[in-house]
Amino acid sequence: MNTYYGDLCTKVYESDKSLARNKEVDFYLSFVKDKNMKVLEPMCGNGRMLIPFMLEGIHIDGFDLSEHMLKVCQMKARKLNLSPNVFTGKIENFKADQLYDLIIIPFGSFSLLSDELVADSLTNLKLALKEDGKILLTIVTKSDTINEIINWKETNRIQCDQEVIIEYRKVEFNKETSLLNST
Repeated sequence: MNTYYGDLCTKVYESDKSLARNKEVDFYLSFVKDKNMKVLEPMCGNGRMLIPFMLEGIHIDGFDLSEHMLKVCQMKARKLNLSPNVFTGKIENFKADQLYDLIIIPFGSFSLLSDELVADSLTNLKLALKEDGKILLTIVTKSDTINEIINWKETNRIQCDQEVIIEYRKVEFNKETSLLNST
C-alpha cells in the first residue's frame, strides 16, 4: 500500500506534533458529553489526539492511510499502557461496522484530501454516525498565492535513530513590535 506519510515524513511529524495538549485537546473533549460515547478519529496518524482521548478514558477508534504513522501511535500508546484500536484504511473507502456518537478530524488533516475525495469521504463519515451524532472537522483553506520564503534559518536539529532531521523556518525580527516571528 502506498502511504502519504512514509518513514521520514512520520519522523518529522512526530518530532513536531507528538501529542496534542491543553486548549486543543480541551476543545475536542468539550464535545464528549459522557465517557460512554463512541468516538472515531479518521486520519488519526501518530495518535496526537487519539492518545489524549484514551488517557481521559474515552472509547475512541482510529484509522489512517499510513502504516508508519499507526506504528508510532501504537508504540507511544504501549508506553502509556494503552491499547489503541487503530487500523489502516482510506477515508474515501471507509465502511463502519458500528455507529459513532462523534467523529473528529483535527489539525487540518481533512484538508489534505484532494477535491475528488471529499464528497465520498463525507458520505462515508455521515453513514458511520448515530442519528444524533456529530462530525467535527478542522479545515485549512488554500491560498491562491504562493509566498516565496527567502530568509530560511535552521531552527532545530533532531536525532532520530541513525538520521538527523533539520528544520528550517522563515525568521524575521519586527523592530516596531520587538517580536521575533517564525513561519
